[in-house]
Amino acid sequence: MDLSILVPPNDVNRQWSTGDQAGTVISTTDGSGDVVWPSGFALAKLIAHCPFLVDDKSVLELGCGLGLPSLAALLHASPSHVALSDRDNLVLSLAYKSSTQLNRGRASVSRSTLEWSDKTTWPRLHFDILIGSDILYDKSSILSLVNVLRFYIRDGEEMPKRALIVDPISRSNRDAFTYTALKAGLQVEQESFPGIDDFVLLSVSSGGFE
Repeated sequence: MDLSILVPPNDVNRQWSTGDQAGTVISTTDGSGDVVWPSGFALAKLIAHCPFLVDDKSVLELGCGLGLPSLAALLHASPSHVALSDRDNLVLSLAYKSSTQLNRGRASVSRSTLEWSDKTTWPRLHFDILIGSDILYDKSSILSLVNVLRFYIRDGEEMPKRALIVDPISRSNRDAFTYTALKAGLQVEQESFPGIDDFVLLSVSSGGFE
C-alpha cells in the first residue's frame, strides 16, 4: 500500500509523508495529531486489504489526525461517505484536503471539529462504522469516548453497527475502556491484529445485537 498525505509545514520538514515512514515525526507542532503513528498505518493497511469493512458504508474516523485510515478507505474501498473528525483544526484541515484531493471514488467527504466531551460538536449524521487508531492513550478521556461510541452505535437503527479500534499492544488502558464500554451497554471483542504482533484490534458493537 502506497499513500501520500499532506503534513503541517515547518522550517525543517516540508515534505509529503508516505506509507513507508511509520512513526515518523513530521512536524514540530505541539500535540500528537501531526505525527503519523504506526497504529494509523496498521488500520490503513487493514482497510486496504479488507475493503469490505467499509464498502457501501458511511464511515466516521475518530481522532483522525492526518487521516491516513480515511484516505485508505477512499482510495482502496468504496465507502458511501467518509467523515474526518479531530479536535485539532490544523491537522483536520490537512486531512480533509488530502482526502478531497486524492479521493478517486464517488464517496462524499466531510469534516468535524469533534470534542468527545462536548455533545454539541458531535455531527448529527448516520454512520455505519466508526474507526480509530491509538485513541485510548488518555485514560481520562475514555468515558467521553465511550459516550461517543454509544451515541453512534446505539442510535435506534435496525442494522448492527460497530467501531474498529487499533490499539498498540503496549498501551495500558484497554481494560478500563472495555469495562466502561460494558457498563454503557456495549460489547467489546479483542483479538490480535492480523499479521502484526504490535497491535490489538478491538471491535465494539451494541450489546443488543448477536
